[in-house]
Amino acid sequence: MARDWLKFDEKSGDAWHYLARAAQKQGDNELAAECLAKLDDDHPKCLDALFDRLGILLKLDRVVEAEATCRRILKINPDADRAHSRLIYIYALSLRRQKLREQVLESLSRGCEPPEAYVYLFTAAQSRFSNGEDVNAGWVKQDPDNETFLVARAYFHFLATTDQNAQLVKLPQDPDNQAMLMEECIKRFPKNHVVIEFQLEKAVRAGSIERVARILSATPKSAQRSSLLWRAKGWYHLAQATISSKGSQEEKMELQRAENALQQALARDPYDWRARNHLAAVFRRQERKQQLADAAATVEIGKKLEKEIMEMAKSDDIANVPGFLERMAEYSLKCGDRSVYDALRQRLQ
Repeated sequence: MARDWLKFDEKSGDAWHYLARAAQKQGDNELAAECLAKLDDDHPKCLDALFDRLGILLKLDRVVEAEATCRRILKINPDADRAHSRLIYIYALSLRRQKLREQVLESLSRGCEPPEAYVYLFTAAQSRFSNGEDVNAGWVKQDPDNETFLVARAYFHFLATTDQNAQLVKLPQDPDNQAMLMEECIKRFPKNHVVIEFQLEKAVRAGSIERVARILSATPKSAQRSSLLWRAKGWYHLAQATISSKGSQEEKMELQRAENALQQALARDPYDWRARNHLAAVFRRQERKQQLADAAATVEIGKKLEKEIMEMAKSDDIANVPGFLERMAEYSLKCGDRSVYDALRQRLQ
């Protein structure tokens, strides 16, 4: 009946909605998703239809379309908390850290942030999700050439197959689901921000000043938004200062460069306690005792919070951990992020 209806009025939102329902009952989710997108934005059932479409697309791992659907929902209703929540999840699992932070802050500004938004925000610089590889593998199946998902899958695969010293553990590969290794991504996507951040992190862990310098020199301007790039740059200048003569002009210049870079990192991600720890090392070498004490105290809070978060079974468990939101609020204030602090205090009232 709906198809006959559409022959006379192909723009009928009611007909498309009816056809979508019929398709769902028959198990044809692809057709249902297509039909649910046909309703005009001003149709009374449009938002319900788009939320149904969003759920179907996520089940089908068609995440690019799911992201676009979220954007359409928020254009109609900027306070739609489920759309904010799904976007935050997508950006976190696909390692789009800048978009993640922007989306969390947008939801905060509207008072419709999901509880897990704080977890994703506080751990953006150290993304470790046990399901990260599997989620991105599903997304890659639907979009095999998507650089973002290929790199994210490889990154989470690396984390799952490395020991604490970041040495590759040779585990048996599933022949039906072999993830692209990060080394392959480095060759295929050398300008990808996550690939660059990965290489910098490995070089910093290895203490290789020369390698960090080489990577930084080849980094595109588009990567300047990355807090992890600025953290590595700060580490590089701090390392250069450390090998300089104590009290020399060269040391002073390198320490200033290190401080500037680390402040840039923290401006992009105030919750990166590793960047703040490097900054504390700068203050220590400069003998700035008060700044050192403040930075060191903030670092300790960040370490403890990260440990608590990593021990949670799910990101939305934070509401069930006694005093956790209070500690997050304290940390956000110490990190100078007043908007997040105010949002947390509001949630605690």
